[in-house]
Amino acid sequence: MPKPPKLAKFLLKILSSQEKDGAYLGDIEEFFHNRAESHGIWRSKRWYWMEMARSIPRFVKESILWRITMLGNYFKTAFRNIKRHNGYSFINIFGLAVGMAVFTLIFLYIQYELSFDRYHENSDRIYRILREHVDEDINITNSNSVFIPNTLGPTMVEEFPEVTSTARFFRWHRGENYFSLGNKGIYEKMYYVDPEFFEMFSIPFIHGNPKTALKNPLSLILSERLAEKYFRNENPVGKQMMLRRGSRQYIFMITGVFKNMPDNSHLAMDLIIPFSNLLRTNSRASCPTYILTRKGVDPKHLEQKLKELINRQFSSTNDEIFITRYFLQPLTAIHLHSHISDNTIYSNYNDIRNIYIYASIAILVLIIVCLNYMNLTAARSFQRYKEIGVRKVVGANRMQLFRQYLSETFLITIISLTISIIFVVVFLPGFNSIIRGNLSLAQMQEPTFFLVVVFIVVFVGIVGGSYPAFYMSSFRSVNIIKGVSKKSAMGSWVRKIPVITQFSIAIMIIISTIVIIFQLNFINTMDTGYNREQIIVLSHLNNHREIRRNKEAIKAELQRNPNISSVSCSNELPNSIIPRTRVDLLGKNTGQLVPFNAYCVDYDFVDLFEIGIVEGRHFSREFHANAPNEVLINETAARIFKEESPIGQEFQFWGSQTGKIVGIVKDFHSLSLHHQVPPTFIIFDPTYNNHISIKINTMNISGTIDYIRKTMKKFAPNYQLDFHFFDEIFQMDYQDERKMETIFRFFMLLSIGLACMGLVGIATYSTQLRIKEIGIRKVLGASVPDITGLISKDFIKCVLLANIIAWPVAYYSMNKWLQNFAYRINLSIWVFILSGLSALAVAFLTTSYQTIKAALANPVDSLRYE
Repeated sequence: MPKPPKLAKFLLKILSSQEKDGAYLGDIEEFFHNRAESHGIWRSKRWYWMEMARSIPRFVKESILWRITMLGNYFKTAFRNIKRHNGYSFINIFGLAVGMAVFTLIFLYIQYELSFDRYHENSDRIYRILREHVDEDINITNSNSVFIPNTLGPTMVEEFPEVTSTARFFRWHRGENYFSLGNKGIYEKMYYVDPEFFEMFSIPFIHGNPKTALKNPLSLILSERLAEKYFRNENPVGKQMMLRRGSRQYIFMITGVFKNMPDNSHLAMDLIIPFSNLLRTNSRASCPTYILTRKGVDPKHLEQKLKELINRQFSSTNDEIFITRYFLQPLTAIHLHSHISDNTIYSNYNDIRNIYIYASIAILVLIIVCLNYMNLTAARSFQRYKEIGVRKVVGANRMQLFRQYLSETFLITIISLTISIIFVVVFLPGFNSIIRGNLSLAQMQEPTFFLVVVFIVVFVGIVGGSYPAFYMSSFRSVNIIKGVSKKSAMGSWVRKIPVITQFSIAIMIIISTIVIIFQLNFINTMDTGYNREQIIVLSHLNNHREIRRNKEAIKAELQRNPNISSVSCSNELPNSIIPRTRVDLLGKNTGQLVPFNAYCVDYDFVDLFEIGIVEGRHFSREFHANAPNEVLINETAARIFKEESPIGQEFQFWGSQTGKIVGIVKDFHSLSLHHQVPPTFIIFDPTYNNHISIKINTMNISGTIDYIRKTMKKFAPNYQLDFHFFDEIFQMDYQDERKMETIFRFFMLLSIGLACMGLVGIATYSTQLRIKEIGIRKVLGASVPDITGLISKDFIKCVLLANIIAWPVAYYSMNKWLQNFAYRINLSIWVFILSGLSALAVAFLTTSYQTIKAALANPVDSLRYE
């Protein structure tokens, strides 16, 4: 009789390999041989294939039923163990649920950040044009700018067949614009936009036609939010709104209403007029520009052609003399990969480095909870020692035990995941307040979320359950029956590795948190060169005609209040300036244009903000009457003049305007501490009134604010008081760092708590293994402190080793983070020592209960059966 084909034999053997008491359902060769004899015929190989085809359904059915039965048995046993050991089970489930909830919240945040601008239909073909500034001679930090010549985009459409269209936009950066709707005053930010903008970007209209909405120069379109705010449920198309700009008035007609731009957009516009209005008043204005390319266009090749175009047509302008290159930035990279100095146009930026940090924290938290589960499960294995022995004696092999304990892990993981979803729903609003985001539960309905759920279950199930399942299934039944537990030096260290890993992560987070706190404290206490306390700032005033006309009367009226000591008007605040102009150092470096920051202020600005004078004098009514265009420069600017004293020198700025230096002020931080102090000059020009700064005392703040409100109402009835304290405005530059500090504080407590839970598990396990040793030592005269120290020293060694691992990693990470600040703290050894001592103290307090309990136990109980 011929043997069955090898492939048929192999497949049938797989199908019939269900284990029932360690035996196969039948030997495949004997099975077919008996079938052939019963039919009394000589069978060919073809007959084997036919029999296999007829037998497969039965084998598959039996296999599935058997595996379902075994899986049900595993889960039934798992439920019984969870119920029997409810204390350990609660800690395991709660710890896993918290870790999974944290991971899920961070994932939702990362998913939201990565989704910016991807909803546009042509998002993969839209690019923003950027230019790079650099001047190595005067050591000015390189920066990217979105402001480019307004003719560059249209020129690219004409010159490059790869570019199909371009769209420009601009926002008047001096705050809100004053519109009137009937007798109602409206203050909103206004954007100038090309008509092609709505063809390039996916912005659906509710009313009006996007193709024609901006054709007329005096047309105006609103967002759904503004339409509802000012017109309720009425269709506003066809209604008129009047814009007041200085002494002029412009009547615009509403031609469309578009849907509110999503939160995950780097643009947030509500009121739009045609870009042609900007060109009529300033034909040479620079502005952000976007281009739409054809499919399959290589942006690097297009950048090379752009470089040639710049050299040919745009390099001769003075404004471009320090620009080294233009480049294209993908639309989807704008939110996370922009490092620009023009922060007046865009307000919705993040840094991809922050995303990497939060993603790392999410993974570390998930690893911590897995290690925590491993520790607690391994500690509980001592209580299940006899159960494992009984199962092995009645015939269970190692693979069956492995499957059982892995199934138990997956069951606990699924239960924990269910609870974690509840945690996410409950704590999502609080998490939104921490990150200042707008995450929603709708994100949990996307396919990527379900993939992450599967990843969490598989990751935690395999990583958290493999070691306990492998460890417990490795017990030998002979040792179990004899009452001999498995102990070895190697096994002891293997069990301690999760604890060491947990505390390494916890110590790294502790160090990071301390460094962030110290750096932010350094920012708060550092002398920035100006006073930040007790100053109220009224902003966005430049477009209020009544305020400009009555500025001096307003200042005089405010200073009549005894709680107001000084009032000043300026175009910018000391901490929020961007490069404004390039200065020609007349007679010194002819032809060399140096980028300067510039302030336009009145007499009281320097005194109000307490900016120190190094040399010369500040602005004075006595001198200014005979010497217009007086300027003050800072110390950094003074060094550029390469003179011992530049007092009396003149320089040219803003095209043809000339200023004479009358004083040098101390360097003050006109940018955040992320940047070096730039060369800066302050010019006396009282015509600018964008900000009114009011220095008050703390005697009656609410009464003073009420007085300010009444005064402003008296001179500008339509003005709605919009004020902030200057120290709050200063802190806005460090929102990301403060957000990170809050998150790290939380993760520090979480990681320490989870590490302590794991340490409790390993301490419990260690004391149970050494219970008889402890009894013998007590009989021989060992004291409670001796035994406590004996048990605790192993855990202290683990924490010390965790410090050795954590310190280099934390040093490298935080040193890289501090590089983001031009002014920063030094990483002191005391930060690391403090973190290490904190971890040691926490570890000792965590294990002290178990160790002292074991040391105080009656030795008779542990030695009774010896």
